[in-house]
Amino acid sequence: MTSTVSGSAVRTELATLLSSHIAHKNAVLRYAPSAITGSPVITMARASSDRPRLTIRGTSAKFIVVIEVYVLQADVESGWTEEQAQDLLDTIEAEITDVVSQHAKNGTNWDSLDYARQSEATMIIMQGKPYWWERIFLTVEVKGESKTA
Repeated sequence: MTSTVSGSAVRTELATLLSSHIAHKNAVLRYAPSAITGSPVITMARASSDRPRLTIRGTSAKFIVVIEVYVLQADVESGWTEEQAQDLLDTIEAEITDVVSQHAKNGTNWDSLDYARQSEATMIIMQGKPYWWERIFLTVEVKGESKTA
């Protein structure tokens, strides 16, 4: 009997990898919360799924997962500066790149992990505070039967 890989399993594996590889983080969440507490915070959500039938090999799955990085832009009380925030955002993006590169073909729940498109970074206001918000779009592919059957 085969088992179908879910977006939840993919997000859990990604969150585990990011938690162990990213040095500067307040939290890595395998879901998109309604509010962000702390900085930096890394979240993820499945943006889409595609499950076309294959002729001989059974089924395949392709997920788009969005990793979102939130970094407090500045905080006068703590002395946290805009420059430190931008540097940290760049560092975290590079660490995510390392995870994607190192685990592109050897995930427990995927056959292929790659970028779906370029990331987007912008400033937002959350809970009255300015944050850098970067969205990183990944394509996760599982071909044939489940890798966790």
